[in-house]
Amino acid sequence: MLSKGLLTVRRNRLQQKLASGSELIRGSLAQTYLTCGTPGCRCHQGEKHGPYYILSWSESGKRKSAYVPEDKVSGVRRMVTNYQAAREALQELGDVNRQLLLGQYQSARSKGGRSGARP
Repeated sequence: MLSKGLLTVRRNRLQQKLASGSELIRGSLAQTYLTCGTPGCRCHQGEKHGPYYILSWSESGKRKSAYVPEDKVSGVRRMVTNYQAAREALQELGDVNRQLLLGQYQSARSKGGRSGARP
């Protein structure tokens, strides 16, 4: 287990990382190619139309998706990446806070103090 000082520094860094990220979007960005309904079209010979970009996410237990125009793809990709990094930082922040809490609890127990909770 890391020292209290190192955990506090780590927690502060994670909090700053989370506070600075406002361009977030939950979902996955996928690239796809499609075939059309025109019988003699080149897409039926293997040269499909595209690429097209789709953002997909789950909402109320259902899978949703939306077309992303090509000029917006780089921004959406950045927001998806930012969301994933923020989610990982939030997970790590929760772990650090738990370690700090358990360290305080164990410190109080070793000093003979009462923490208010039973082991």
